[in-house]
Amino acid sequence: MKTLLTTLMLATSLPLSVAAQEGPPPGYFAGTYEMVGREPGAAGKPLTDWLRIGAADDHLQLKTCRRGDGRLAMNPSGHEGAAPLVGNLGDWSLSCHFTNDSNNYPRLTCFAVADDSERTPGLLALWPADWERPTHAAGCS
Repeated sequence: MKTLLTTLMLATSLPLSVAAQEGPPPGYFAGTYEMVGREPGAAGKPLTDWLRIGAADDHLQLKTCRRGDGRLAMNPSGHEGAAPLVGNLGDWSLSCHFTNDSNNYPRLTCFAVADDSERTPGLLALWPADWERPTHAAGCS
């Protein structure tokens, strides 16, 4: 599935494709997030983590407490059904949608795929966390 996702991303970014999706500037997403969901795979272990998103010129830098580093960028595909943000977190490929909450803060929902044989993607929900860190995030920077 990872190869399929990568192939689709590359195929849709050819010069004949529509221009990249537009979205908010990377700085809109900068901040600290709570991340919950389940890992990819049939076992799909529950996941709770603390994530920091930093804004770069054309992408977002991701740093979690437990899963490692990653990045997201606007999807070059112009297809209306494509996830607007694509990238990785550690060894997972991510495809994410975003929306605003009632206070105009970003909320992200992502599919995570670990490898080609993955039939069950992981599902992640991220929301801004500007409050005291929960126990599972103790010691995270």
